[in-house]
Amino acid sequence: VGLPLITGYIVVGAIIGPFSLKIITQEEVASLAWINMFALAYISTSAGAELHIHELKPLFKGLVAQTTAIAFFTFALCTTVVGLLSSSSMLSWISGYPSDCRWAVAMVMASICIARSPATAIAIVKELRCKGTMTSTMLGITVLSDLFVLISVTITVSYAGSSCKGLPFEGSSLGIVIAMIVVSLIIGVIIGYMFMLLMVFSRFFVRALVFPLGFLVFLCSGIFAEAVAKQLPEDKTLHLEPLLMCIVGGFVCVNFSSFHHRFCEALQIAAPYIFLPFFTLVGASLDLETFVRSIGFAVIVAVVRAACIFAGTSGAGWAVGQPKALNLTIWMTLISQAGFSLGLAAQVASKFDTWGRKFQAVIISVVIVNQIAGPILCKLALRWSGET
Repeated sequence: VGLPLITGYIVVGAIIGPFSLKIITQEEVASLAWINMFALAYISTSAGAELHIHELKPLFKGLVAQTTAIAFFTFALCTTVVGLLSSSSMLSWISGYPSDCRWAVAMVMASICIARSPATAIAIVKELRCKGTMTSTMLGITVLSDLFVLISVTITVSYAGSSCKGLPFEGSSLGIVIAMIVVSLIIGVIIGYMFMLLMVFSRFFVRALVFPLGFLVFLCSGIFAEAVAKQLPEDKTLHLEPLLMCIVGGFVCVNFSSFHHRFCEALQIAAPYIFLPFFTLVGASLDLETFVRSIGFAVIVAVVRAACIFAGTSGAGWAVGQPKALNLTIWMTLISQAGFSLGLAAQVASKFDTWGRKFQAVIISVVIVNQIAGPILCKLALRWSGET
C-alpha cells in the first residue's frame, strides 16, 4: 500500500503485543531490551556514517539556523499550549499543583518535544536508498537536535524540581551534562578509529564486528551509569551519551578512512535484519490503553509541534537562502519521535514520584501519534525531493 516498511513492523508489533493479542507479554518485551541497545548502536552509527563533510559544509549554516529555530519555536509554543491546558481536565493529574509547578512541567514536556527519531530517519534512508540535499539536511538537524534536547531537558527538570519539590535550582547540572557530552565526543573519536581498524580486513565477518562493538558501547555506558548512581545521592545523575559516541564513531570512520566504502556496505547489508526486530519491538512496547486515554491532548501537542517545525525550517531556511521546495517540505521528515523521547520521559518519571508516571504516559501518547504520522510523511517528502 506504499507505506514505509517500519510502519508495518510497528503495526504488527502493536497487534501481537501485550496491549492487544498478548502473544508477547510485558515481561517478554522487557527481557528483549538488549535488541533495543543493539539496534540503537547500529542506527546511531549509521546516522554518523550518513554525515559526509563535503556534503554538510555548504549546508552547515542552514543546519544550525534551522535546528535553533525549531528548538526555539517548539519550546516557546509547546510550553505555552501545555501550560494553558495544565489547569484543564485534559491534564487533571497536574491541575491541582501551583502555577509555577504546572508551567515547569510544561517546559519539561516542551523540551522533550524538540527531540527527533534518528532510528526512523535512518530506516527510511536505508529503505529508499536516499542521497542528496534534503537527506543530508534531515540527518544533520536530527543529530543536532539531540544536543539541544539534552541541555534543555537538564535545565527544565532542575527548574521543575525547584518549583514542584521546593529543591534549590542547580545550574551545576548543566555543566555536568556539557562535560559528559565532551567526554562522549572524545570516546566517539576513539571508537571511530576502532571501526577503521576493522575495515582494513577484507572478510565481512571481521568487518561485522562493528555491530557488537557498538552494542558494547551501550552496555558499558549503562554499567557506568549504574555504578556511578550508587555513589551519588538519588537526585544526582552522571551518564555518558552512547548515541553520541556511536554517531561520532560512524562519522569519523566514513570521513577519515580510505575504507569507508566497506563500512557503508556492511551497514547496508545489516539494515533489514536490525530494523525488523527493533521496530516490531517498538510496536509491542506501545501502551495502547494510555494512548486511547490521552489521544485528544496528544493530537493537540503533535499538531502544535508540527507547526513549530514548519515555522522553524521554512523561516530559517528562507533567511539562509535555501531552495523554496526544500523549505516547504523538509518539516515532513522531522516529525517522528521514538526511543530517545521515551527514555527522557522515563528519566523524568523516576525523578518525580507524584506526577512522573502520568507525565510519562502522556509523552508516550504524543510519541505514538508522531511515530504513526512521521514515517509516512518522511517517505512522501523524500519521494517528492527526487532523492530516493
